[in-house]
Amino acid sequence: MIGLILALVASFCFAISNVFVRKGMNQSGESFSAMPISVLIGMALSAFPSIISSESNELTSLSWLGIVSLAGAGVIHFVIGRMLAYTSIRLIGANRAAPILACLTFFAVALGIFFLNEPLTVHLVLAFLLLIGGVIVISTTSHSEPGKLGAPEGHLTKGIFTALGAAICWGVTPVLIKIGLEETVSSFLAVFVSYLAATIVAAGLLFHPRNYAKLRRLDRASLIPITIAATATTISQILRYVALDYSPVSMVSPLISTSALFVFPLSFLINRKIETFHPRVIAGAIAVVIGIFLMFRVA
Repeated sequence: MIGLILALVASFCFAISNVFVRKGMNQSGESFSAMPISVLIGMALSAFPSIISSESNELTSLSWLGIVSLAGAGVIHFVIGRMLAYTSIRLIGANRAAPILACLTFFAVALGIFFLNEPLTVHLVLAFLLLIGGVIVISTTSHSEPGKLGAPEGHLTKGIFTALGAAICWGVTPVLIKIGLEETVSSFLAVFVSYLAATIVAAGLLFHPRNYAKLRRLDRASLIPITIAATATTISQILRYVALDYSPVSMVSPLISTSALFVFPLSFLINRKIETFHPRVIAGAIAVVIGIFLMFRVA
């Protein structure tokens, strides 16, 4: 039960992150800078509990399997996945991107079934169909409010595919995290290892002059919401690792994906002028959430 509660709280924090990162990128006009900021803040916040509890001293005792799986999860999820997700949110908005990103549940549960011997049922198959159907409805909805979306019509396809790419990355990582957690003494240490690997890669990307210039150009109007988003994301990730330490992938991932349910009311409160609330987009999101709910019920 603890794992499920933590996963639900993490999903709300993820929704907050998506809404605020959309606000920040709408000001900056680019999506790269949000990634290194989120990784660096994540590194700082995840290191704190490990240092306080002296669990960081156990780092050298980790097996190679634990290090590789957790480091791989950090790079795939925090660097590659976030760059794709942030690009999608900038191009098509959080309301449209969040339900597509929720398809990470499809990949996470599928991998959990194939590699972790978790059960497959008829209800899970129906849930998968609802997820796919919801994404199709969202992706075939035309831009009826192009001014609100803040992106040209031609960016719709790119936004959808980058969201699906992020969902694949985020669907793979829960399995890697679960493997890594079996090799560690603490979920907090696991988060630290993942963020450490992601920080090394993100720092390397900042050596490119163009990437560093983007980061330096951020003004206060962009930096504040991106920082809020990064803090919310880090809290979500810590909660997600702890939840996976208590519960299986097929239970945690569906609950975290319900963040799509929280995005719409938060967007209405914070980003009403730049987001779309097209009925078909909302209907697609509802289909995705119902699919996620079915997965949770079965789990």
